[in-house]
Amino acid sequence: NWQVFLGVKLIKNTAGYAFKTNMPAGQLLSPDDVKPIQLKGSIRGAITDPNALKDMSLSKPVLAGDLVLKQFLTETIVVFQLDKDLLSGEFIDLENISNVRKPLSSTSPAQRLPARILKQSAAAKNLRAGAILSRDDIWIKNVIMVSKEIIVRGQNVSSSNAALMPFYGPLPSDALFENAGISQMEAIRTIAPGQPIRTSDLRPAALIRQDDTVMLSINKGPLKITIPMIALHKGQLGEQIVLRNPDSGEQVQAAVTGARKAEIR
Repeated sequence: NWQVFLGVKLIKNTAGYAFKTNMPAGQLLSPDDVKPIQLKGSIRGAITDPNALKDMSLSKPVLAGDLVLKQFLTETIVVFQLDKDLLSGEFIDLENISNVRKPLSSTSPAQRLPARILKQSAAAKNLRAGAILSRDDIWIKNVIMVSKEIIVRGQNVSSSNAALMPFYGPLPSDALFENAGISQMEAIRTIAPGQPIRTSDLRPAALIRQDDTVMLSINKGPLKITIPMIALHKGQLGEQIVLRNPDSGEQVQAAVTGARKAEIR
């Protein structure tokens, strides 16, 4: 009446996948690259759904029959490859660009561009066909204040010599994106035609210029007298300037209060 007690472990077969062929690192993957196999038990990191291979590539070489594990996979990203040569300044046509999927690890952050910024962009330098575009390769369209003609030092900026225009090129950090108040400014250096207008190029325009006829206000109690005077030099708001009476030649100092206006305080 002998008895033998046996320990039994039940193993449930699970579905897994193995690579069909030898493949190098960087190879883009698809469900067709693997075949189903039965695994004797659960294996950590094993891929059990071939759809998990979508948009993935190999992080290391594999051999035919190797089990498909998460550690062999790396994400991919779509980058933009130029199909024809471009000269610096030429506009980029989306019809001449191919979407190419690359391993994320083999691309630089500058190459991970959203497609929208390529629209109406221009080449920042001569580019060869086959190049993967990066931010350093393109000039993005910006609408900024640009000089329409030469603006000399001391000249007032206005709609006749500056306007909001599309600009392609290195964008100054202090470029102007609106024309509000531009007519009250003057250039502190000469600005060439087609150049961005920067806040560092401007200062408040003089409200009174030399030889302007200035209306001088003099307050005497309840009375206010206004006399036309000639400015001997220019002045900005609040500045003290010297005015000359054109009839008597008498000179007085007055504070600038507005365009061609001053008052004795």
